[in-house]
Amino acid sequence: MKIVFNGKEYASADAMPADERQVYERAMASLAGGSSSSSVGDNRQINVRTKTRLVVNGKEYASLDEMPADLRRVYDIATKSGGSPVSLVTTLGPALTPQTRWLLAGVLLGAGLMLAAVVWLSAR
Repeated sequence: MKIVFNGKEYASADAMPADERQVYERAMASLAGGSSSSSVGDNRQINVRTKTRLVVNGKEYASLDEMPADLRRVYDIATKSGGSPVSLVTTLGPALTPQTRWLLAGVLLGAGLMLAAVVWLSAR
């Protein structure tokens, strides 16, 4: 996510100076209340404009409703998981059956034994 506030770009609200972050957070709170502008204690007016760009594999969508169902599912999972790649892969990945887990363990064990044999033979 990119935030542009008073003409300056920030990677997140935490990257903002404290005074700007405070004004930004009040502005975002006013949006949560359904208002597009609000007054702050020192008689300054806060006007908020938001713009969302949804770009997937180079294709831009004007809204979530324009996304195909499969992409929308990935988007929903990613936003609910906090965008963590590990949780996204875990959520989307196939469930491993016990048989698949044993097969995977066998393949890894076999590869490890082969590697140990190669190292042992090359050391001789």
